[in-house]
Amino acid sequence: QCGACIEKCPGKALGESYQMNTTKCISFITQKKGELDVEEVSSLKENNLVFGCDFCQDICPHNLKIPITPIKEFHENLIYELNEKDVEGLSNRQFIVKYGERAFSWRGKQPIIRNLRLCRSEQYSPETK
Repeated sequence: QCGACIEKCPGKALGESYQMNTTKCISFITQKKGELDVEEVSSLKENNLVFGCDFCQDICPHNLKIPITPIKEFHENLIYELNEKDVEGLSNRQFIVKYGERAFSWRGKQPIIRNLRLCRSEQYSPETK
């Protein structure tokens, strides 16, 4: 038990006994529907993450020597950049057709749009969600 995940967790969601406080977990916050509180907004802006967070997994020594998967589908059709304009004009159906195979699609487009706005430091308010 090295504690690297506790130390590197950007939301400080992991306690000393490795207990997870999901309300501080960046991955949880990025996936949350509805309005975010001031602390959640600050955490997303500070860490510049649109969906998910794998800091604890990336830093864990148990994961450091795991080989990259040879499964070709994990290396194809990657998204290197996603902008608000790529998502906001889509209907919910169009969003699912375009992004349905992506991990973020199950939450719908509104959390993604919100998070994209936060990452580019636009003031977030309920009217812009």
